[in-house]
Order: sequence, then C-alpha cells, then structure tokens
Amino acid sequence: SPLPTPEEHAQRAETARFVERFLDGVDDGQRAAFTACVLEGMSVPEAAEALAVNVNTLYSRIRVVRSRFMSALAERDEKR
Repeated sequence: SPLPTPEEHAQRAETARFVERFLDGVDDGQRAAFTACVLEGMSVPEAAEALAVNVNTLYSRIRVVRSRFMSALAERDEKR
C-alpha cells in the first residue's frame, strides 16, 4: 500500500494522542479491557482469560469504557 500522505500521518498521530489521553483518564480495569478488546481485537472471552477476570465483568467494563469513549469522541467533535 502507498505511504500515508502528510495529512493522513498527522490525523493518525492526532487520533493516537486522543486515545492515549482518553485511556489516561480511565481506571486500570477499563484501560485493560479497552486495549485488549478494542485496540488489539481480542474477543471478550479471550481477553477475560488473558486478564484473569470473569467474562461478565469484562463485558461490563467494555460497555462502560466504550460509552465513555463515544462520549469523549462526541465532545471532541463538537469542539471542531
């Protein structure tokens, strides 16, 4: 695939910074859940096993952190 344009590179860097700042503001359990399931693409059962937590606990954490992420994203987009 072709190399990213400078604009695409800048957008990716901005997105990475946004995600990093967001994750700095959530607790360790939610951060681990988001990282494993959203960023790394693990299934909830896989992530629950890897993180040594109950599957239902992880589903709950994912639901909460995804909701917080969507709210943070909407807030960011309103400021643009």
